[in-house]
Amino acid sequence: MTVKIIACEVMKEELLAISPDFQVEYEFIPMKLHLYPQKLHIELQNILDRSLGYSKIILAFGLCGGATKNLKASDSPLIIPRVHDCLPILLGSKTAYEHFTKEELGTFYLSCGWMIAEKNILSSHQQVTRQ
Repeated sequence: MTVKIIACEVMKEELLAISPDFQVEYEFIPMKLHLYPQKLHIELQNILDRSLGYSKIILAFGLCGGATKNLKASDSPLIIPRVHDCLPILLGSKTAYEHFTKEELGTFYLSCGWMIAEKNILSSHQQVTRQ
């Protein structure tokens, strides 16, 4: 059976670069929904409601402002990482994240996805510095 991975577009390049040993179907969510956790929750639940017949569904999200709270999949096991945001996922684990943040306080992490998203971190920085 196929595994479905529902992820933020921030992780798209990293996820598509992996060649899993099983069949995977991806669905990517626009990063801008993170600004509205209630809307993100509704979008995720709508996707889960129409995602039927998978061996499991993996949300490649952190808890994202509570957006993943109480999500339910109809007929598949649902796996949600217990991390506050996607940084521990991108860094490999919560332990790795804690290690790196203690090792270099104040580090600002960027991934390819944060740079190519429609409303990316760089455009937000440029907007703030122009004002």
